[in-house]
Amino acid sequence: MATEWVDTLPNSIRVGTHDCRIQKMNKPWGTNQWVVITKTGPKKVGLRYGDYEVHTHVIRIRRHMQSRALVIDTIIHELTHAIWECFLLKSSDKEERLVHLMATGWTQVILDNPDFCDWLTNMRRRVRRRKLPR
Repeated sequence: MATEWVDTLPNSIRVGTHDCRIQKMNKPWGTNQWVVITKTGPKKVGLRYGDYEVHTHVIRIRRHMQSRALVIDTIIHELTHAIWECFLLKSSDKEERLVHLMATGWTQVILDNPDFCDWLTNMRRRVRRRKLPR
């Protein structure tokens, strides 16, 4: 059942100096759509599976998802937003600086959150993978 995959996530994950609280959402929140502002106006680009609230350091994640892989992808996506904010990254930063700081951020998340790493390992074991041809 999809909800159990999200329910087993830790209640918080440390990112830098912040303990990001994980809110497991039963119902859609906000517009339930990702909206991107373009030159021609707002454009809906897809369903909302998670988000990161910068000011409160809260990660919201939808409990009902189609697959474990989508749950893993979503939590990693939102944690990457948290790393971006914690390390004050800017879109104008050079590639090497961005890659270096993201690697440092992910190293810190992995080392400071053994419960999250255990969760990730358990989810990985349950994801069905195709064997690659030799």
